[in-house]
Amino acid sequence: MSRCRLAWWEHGVMDSGHMPQVQLPLFPAGVTPINDQLAFARREDEIVYLNGHLPVFTHGREDLAAFRLFTAQLIVNDVATQGEIVRAFGVPAITVKRCVKRYRTAGGHRVTHR
Repeated sequence: MSRCRLAWWEHGVMDSGHMPQVQLPLFPAGVTPINDQLAFARREDEIVYLNGHLPVFTHGREDLAAFRLFTAQLIVNDVATQGEIVRAFGVPAITVKRCVKRYRTAGGHRVTHR
């Protein structure tokens, strides 16, 4: 038995009858990756966020409030880091930090309305 399989066995994964699944970062052509699981695409008048090939959220290209809300949710829910958002979108780190702070303290309404 390989070392990897033995580690799964020791942690009870094999006992549950489920084998761990490897998720491949398969994105369609023309998207910008945010991290291994998430990417975005600019399409006409909208931004589409993708998990692999599946769209998970869309907002208008000029809808800054929706951008701030969704990216703050990604960070708070540990789907993306602040650094990944800064690098992917080219936004200032301080802006991302402020949005996340507003989201954590006051919820989504405060992020979208100053």
